[in-house]
Amino acid sequence: MTTKFRIISGFAVMIAILTVVAVFGLTELNNADESFTTYRRFARVNVLGSDMNTETANVLRHLNAFLEEFNPALINNALSVLDVFAAHIKEARDMTHVPERKNALDELGRQAETVRPHLRELNDTVTAVTKVLSEKVRPAYREVYKALGELAEAAQHTGNTAVLFRLNDVWLGVSQAMTSLGRFSVNLKPQAADQSLELFAELRKNLEQLQSLIIAEETRQRFGELVKDFDVMVADIRSMRADAAKKEALVVKVRDEARALNAAIEDFSKVTSDAARKVAENSIQSNAKAEKIMLATSASGLTIGALVTLFIILGLVRVLGKVSGYAQAVAGGDFNHDVRITEKGEIGKVVEAMHTIPAVLNDILATYDKLARDIQYGKLQSQADASRFRGSF
Repeated sequence: MTTKFRIISGFAVMIAILTVVAVFGLTELNNADESFTTYRRFARVNVLGSDMNTETANVLRHLNAFLEEFNPALINNALSVLDVFAAHIKEARDMTHVPERKNALDELGRQAETVRPHLRELNDTVTAVTKVLSEKVRPAYREVYKALGELAEAAQHTGNTAVLFRLNDVWLGVSQAMTSLGRFSVNLKPQAADQSLELFAELRKNLEQLQSLIIAEETRQRFGELVKDFDVMVADIRSMRADAAKKEALVVKVRDEARALNAAIEDFSKVTSDAARKVAENSIQSNAKAEKIMLATSASGLTIGALVTLFIILGLVRVLGKVSGYAQAVAGGDFNHDVRITEKGEIGKVVEAMHTIPAVLNDILATYDKLARDIQYGKLQSQADASRFRGSF
C-alpha cells in the first residue's frame, strides 16, 4: 500500500463519514426549517382568527349603532366588514394545508355569509317602517288633525256644545296617541306600537261617540272622511308594528349568528394554537438535534483528521527511520546493510534507488582500482568506461 494511497484513502474515509453525519444534520435542519415555516403559517392564521373575532364584534357594533340611528350607512359598514372577513377566510384557507382546517374555515365562511342577507333584510324592514311613517302615517295624521279643526269650527259655528265638549276628549286622545307614536318612531319597537294602537283604539271609541252628536249633513260627511283617514292611519300603524316585530326577530337572529360565529372562531383558534404549539416544540427539538449533530460532525472531523494525520505521520516516520539507518550504515562503509520496506510509490522508489547506491559505489571503486593497476603496469593509455555512469564521472 503506497503512502499516497493511504493519504487519499484516509481523507476519503474522513470525508465519507463527515458527509454522512452532515446529511443527518442537514436533514434535521431542513425539518427544523419546515417546522418553523409551518409555525409561521399557523401564527398568521391565528392572527387572522383574532382579526375575524374583531370583525364579528365590529358587525355587532355597527348593528347596535344602526338600531339607535336607523342609518343605512351603518348596515353598509357592517356588510363591508363581512367582505374583509371573507378575505381573511380566503387568506387563512390558502395558508392552511390540513383538510380538516380548510373545512373548518369553509364552515366559518358559510356562517358569516348567513349574516349578510339578514342584515340586508333588517335594513329593508327598517326602511319600510320609516317610509310608511313618513309617507303615510304622518300625512294621515295631518289630515285627521285638519279635519278635527274643521269639525270644531263647524260645531262652534252651529253652537253644538256637545260636539265641542266631546272634541276635547278626542284632542286629548290624539295628543296621547301621537306622543306614543313618536316614541315608536324613535326605537321602532313593537311594544311602543302596541301602546299607540291601544290609544288609537280608545280614540276610535271617542270618535264613534262623537258621531252621534253631529247633526249637520255636511259636517257628517266631513266626519266620515276623518274616520276614513283615521282607519287608514291605524292600518298603517299595524303594518309598521308587524315590520317592527320582524325587525326585532332579525336583530335577535343576527346577534345569535354573530355569537355562534364568534364561538366557532374561538374553537378554530384554539385548535390552531394547539397545533402551532406542537409545531414550535418540534421545530425547537429538530433545531437542537441539528446543533448536536453539527457539533458531533465537527468533533468527528477533528478526531478523524487527527487520527488519519497521525497514521500517515507514523508511517512516514517509521519508513524515514529505516531509510536513515540504511543511509548511516552506507555512509559508514557498510555496503552490505539492507533495508526492508513494503512501501510502494514514491517512498518505495526512494528505497530502491538507495539500494543501488552500494552497487554503484562498488562499481566505481572497482573501476578506479583497475585504472590504478593499469597505471602501475605502465598502461598509461588505459581509460574507464564513462558511459556506464551518469553525471560528471
